[in-house]
Amino acid sequence: DIGHKEVAAFSEFGRQEIGSAEDGVFEAQKKAEKIKSGANEYADQILANLQLTIAKMQKNLAKMDQNLELNGIRLVVVLA
Repeated sequence: DIGHKEVAAFSEFGRQEIGSAEDGVFEAQKKAEKIKSGANEYADQILANLQLTIAKMQKNLAKMDQNLELNGIRLVVVLA
C-alpha cells in the first residue's frame, strides 16, 4: 500500500522532472536561436562577398570591352 508520503514524494519527483525537461527545452531553444543567428550572419557575409565579386567582374568586363573596342579601331586604322 502506498501512503500519502510516498504519493507526495512521487508527485514532487514528477514536478522536478517536468521542470528539468522544460529547462532542457528552453536551453535547446536558446541554442537554436544562436545557431540561426550565426547562420544568418554567415549568409550575409557570403552575399556581401558575392556582390563584391560581381562588381569586380562587371568592372573587368567593362575594361575588356573598352580594350576590344580600342583594338578593333586600331585594326581598322592599320588595315585602312
